Amino acid sequence: MRVNVRNTNRFGHPLQEKFRGKMIYLKAGETLEMERDEAVLFKGQFKPLVRDKGGSQLPESMKSLVIEPIGMEIEEKPPEYKCQACGFKATSETGLKRHITNKHADELYDVTAEDAHKEIIKGES
Repeated sequence: MRVNVRNTNRFGHPLQEKFRGKMIYLKAGETLEMERDEAVLFKGQFKPLVRDKGGSQLPESMKSLVIEPIGMEIEEKPPEYKCQACGFKATSETGLKRHITNKHADELYDVTAEDAHKEIIKGES
């Protein structure tokens, strides 16, 4: 199965690395098409870290790759708004709030009111 390997270096640095006898050069954000097995090996291949005088890794030596399937669009599921009390499914957050207010208002629990009530009782003792 063929996949794309994308360089996701967030600092915009290209990746230049030797893999299986070939020099691979990938600009930040660009992709390279290869077999999935090869892509996994390429992503996992060790690249030496280059550090500055303070011991921090230099951004140009960071290897940040993502393996993406080719031709498979990932469907983004819309968020699900479900009432935890009865299982009602709403199409929006507003619809769920409306449902809770109309159907479960008597079941809502007000912690601050109970705390205030406890303070009043405590003061009377």
